[in-house]
Amino acid sequence: MNETVASGTGTVARVIEILRYIALHKSASIRSLSSDLGLAPSTSHQLLHLLVREGMIEHDASERRYGIGPAFVRMAALTASTYRLRTIAMPFLTEVVEATGETTLLCLYYAAGGCMVFAEKIESKHMLRYSLPLYQNSSLLWGASGRSIAAFLDESEIRRLHEEGLVSPSTGEPLPPINVLLKDLQQIRERGYAISHGEKIPGALGINAPFFSHGNIVGNIGITMPDIRGSEEMNRRNAELICDVARRLTKSLDAAS
Repeated sequence: MNETVASGTGTVARVIEILRYIALHKSASIRSLSSDLGLAPSTSHQLLHLLVREGMIEHDASERRYGIGPAFVRMAALTASTYRLRTIAMPFLTEVVEATGETTLLCLYYAAGGCMVFAEKIESKHMLRYSLPLYQNSSLLWGASGRSIAAFLDESEIRRLHEEGLVSPSTGEPLPPINVLLKDLQQIRERGYAISHGEKIPGALGINAPFFSHGNIVGNIGITMPDIRGSEEMNRRNAELICDVARRLTKSLDAAS
């Protein structure tokens, strides 16, 4: 492999160009791709081989052409569906932040990774607030953001996640015994939301309610705020609001698909 291809920036730029080219042309030969992109045939062959190995590109040996691979299709579909979901959800996030004044979050469940991520947020205007990083894997068994999803998973999946034994990101304490956890998740299902105090972030209060698409758990919508700013009555009102918004978001997703 020559020096240009081995360099990180050069390789990334060329891979992006190859993927874009094949997406536009549906398929391509090494000759046409190399000519149009100004790449040496050996460079094209090396990069295409890597993409085939990862499932991003497929090789039709009989036609000597390369086309879009299954991993490319899955990634495109996931990106499109996530973008569409975020577009639908944003007005609901805006409603919550305007009503509560607290940082509002859209959390999505990723079954393949057994985790969730914060996919979108609107931050509070309060000087004292929490700013959470987006698209970083986060536990389903800690915090209101995680357990409001876990409450609607199969018990076998909950037990599998429990066996991983992830400690609290905030305090380092271990998970409760499985029977205690299952009881807590049942209570979350019954009341329709989860509330947590300092399980993922020290001093933070979280209130999250799940939303669905055609009966399947997709994620949750919720707020995070300093625990000292909450009260029993305020938490109850915020929970009622978030549950109502999550129900309406579910209806919007069902209607859009």
